[in-house]
Amino acid sequence: MKYYSILATILTGTVVLSGCAPVAAPNEQEAMRQPVEQSVQEETQEEEESAAEESEETKEETTEEREIEFGYRYVADPGDQYPSFRPYNEPGKPILVNESAAAELEERGETIESFDVPFDPKNDSIMYISTSSNTNLEKSTNKIYAYNTSNGDLDVIYEEEAGHILRTIGREGSKIIIMVDGIDNSPGGCFSIWGSWDDIQYIDLDEVSNDLQEYTVPQYMIDEGKAEQEECLAGLVQ
Repeated sequence: MKYYSILATILTGTVVLSGCAPVAAPNEQEAMRQPVEQSVQEETQEEEESAAEESEETKEETTEEREIEFGYRYVADPGDQYPSFRPYNEPGKPILVNESAAAELEERGETIESFDVPFDPKNDSIMYISTSSNTNLEKSTNKIYAYNTSNGDLDVIYEEEAGHILRTIGREGSKIIIMVDGIDNSPGGCFSIWGSWDDIQYIDLDEVSNDLQEYTVPQYMIDEGKAEQEECLAGLVQ
């Protein structure tokens, strides 16, 4: 007999709707749901493990790609006739600032503020240095130069008047990395730029505007900086 109305018949704990598939009772539903939930959990776990592996691989690749070049270190040696830059952590002949360039900086009352002086990524005759002038406790005129070591030319790529000074500290790719320092800052002998300082900017040589932008220090540099700082402090207490 064919029924056109919906009938519900309860037989042995199973609800049967005419024209529809049987609906399992609660105990049978639970038995059916368990393997499905287990399968979903296994898939979720596999996805999380895969994501963790990809994250670790990305971190390793990022660390390898984000290499910072330091170039030479600025040394304010009273024995030098002109300002000089010394090779960073390796032997080598220092680079003296050209006589005409040194005279130009002195005439304008500019002091070199660079810690590390990076080379241009495309021209190893060009270094990037930062200077300050007209400095008091409230403001300073800051400049960043592209200094040509072969002919002594100084080309300004950035200039500002602000309540801080700028120090070049390295280069990552086309980014000249700059520490924004206090005018009257004296952090101490165990200070670490990479492990302690939180105001680091950069100028991208590939961008026309050459504005200062916030720089994110690679984690491996933060770790190395903090380790060096802790080693230095431990040596002071021995």
